[in-house]
Amino acid sequence: MSPHALPMFAEQAQTDVLALMKKYAITQNGFLPADAPVKVLSDPYYSPWETIVHHLPELLKAGKLRQDVKGLPLLSTNKLRSQSEWRRAYVILIFLAHAYIWGGEQAEQ
Repeated sequence: MSPHALPMFAEQAQTDVLALMKKYAITQNGFLPADAPVKVLSDPYYSPWETIVHHLPELLKAGKLRQDVKGLPLLSTNKLRSQSEWRRAYVILIFLAHAYIWGGEQAEQ
C-alpha cells in the first residue's frame, strides 16, 4: 500500500465515525444532547406539568402528589416546539410517573 493512501484512509475513517455518530445521535457529550436542556417549557399551556414538577419534593413529603397528578388536565403535545422541549416534557412526565408510582406507602398503578 502506498504511504499516500494512509491520509485518505484516516480521513475516510473519520468520516465514517462522524456518520455513525450522527446516525445514533451521539454528540461530543456522548449520548447526552449537544445543547443544554430546556429549563422550562415555553408555552404556558404546560404550566400544570411545570408547577407539579417544580413542587415535587414538597408534594411527596406532604403525601399530596398522587392527588395533584390525578387532577392534572390531559394535555396535548402539539405545542412542543423543538426536540429540546420534547425532551423536557419527557423528563417531566417520567419524574411524575415515577413519583406517582413509588411516592406513597405502597406502589400505585
